[in-house]
Amino acid sequence: MKPSVPVFGDHALARWRERFAAFDIHKEYDASIPYGCQIGTGILLLSPCDAVFAIKEGNFVVTVLTKEQAVVNVQAFIRTNQVLKTTTPDQRLIEMAYAHARSPFDGHDFKKQCLQELRAKGFDTSNARLMQNYRKAFDEMRNETKAKKLP
Repeated sequence: MKPSVPVFGDHALARWRERFAAFDIHKEYDASIPYGCQIGTGILLLSPCDAVFAIKEGNFVVTVLTKEQAVVNVQAFIRTNQVLKTTTPDQRLIEMAYAHARSPFDGHDFKKQCLQELRAKGFDTSNARLMQNYRKAFDEMRNETKAKKLP
């Protein structure tokens, strides 16, 4: 729902003057309608001149975007969240194993550090199947990395 009395921040006013100086900000705001991907407590409103008001904290207008900028931002948000949602725990584990294997470090302290990182990311390092998959991916990447360094 659109706040009836907006508070325009300095940044929003500067973007308005930069992009839409020929229009009256209050008239455009009053004529605006909800637009795009409404995320969290933020609201996007599209005005008749194709200005998009980004509102946070109830009635505070944070910035004013062009319609094209708003579309790009929403598309980037959707792409990012689709990638995060489609990545399985096994894929994240393998990515971590590859990152660890590319590291030039080795030894007991390095192994402890890797295990701590896995635990910090929510992996159960006492799970034998999980750690077997991690070790397999780690060894695979470590061998590949070493093979590339050989003359």
